[in-house]
Amino acid sequence: MSTKITRTLYRWAKRIGLISISIVEKVSDGDIRQIRNLIQSEAVLGHMLERSDAEIRRKIEEGQVAVCFFQHPHILLGTCSFDVWSSDWIEIGGAAVGRKWRGLGIGTDLIRISSTAAHKAYPKALIFALTDSTQRRFSPKHPFERVGYQRIEKSVHAASMEVVGVWRECSLGNCRHQAEFPHCQCSLMIRRNGKE
Repeated sequence: MSTKITRTLYRWAKRIGLISISIVEKVSDGDIRQIRNLIQSEAVLGHMLERSDAEIRRKIEEGQVAVCFFQHPHILLGTCSFDVWSSDWIEIGGAAVGRKWRGLGIGTDLIRISSTAAHKAYPKALIFALTDSTQRRFSPKHPFERVGYQRIEKSVHAASMEVVGVWRECSLGNCRHQAEFPHCQCSLMIRRNGKE
């Protein structure tokens, strides 16, 4: 089936409620396992950091996790979250979509919902993402660029980001670009004024 037809079916399924995408504040233990397993499948490839069930549950309770579920049967298609480094710095990350669901726009929708929720909760914060610049598998535009993020030089904000601890995970040995700490090779993407 062509990607265009599949994207049309995805949009139709969202419209009639077969697929739901939203920020969640309460989920079942089974949902947390599905989220953890999806994150783990990307973590083993070095695309993102692992998260424990407790960390996922805490972020959900704080309203920082967006999910996309197929409703019948209840299957996780993708997830995305945001981290509050300070009231001035919010990072969008943890974006993952199941392999067979990629290329439909699910990741873009999840990034958009997470970014909007972060902007609502912290309207004056700079919303950013540190991301692998090679993640353009299905489109010439990076998923973050599709929702209004712009790639900028990290040196512009490096000192401020160091102060709030954005590079902390690199220093703990969790970043796959650890050798270049504190300035890993991930691209810095900034969302301007919370708008697309």
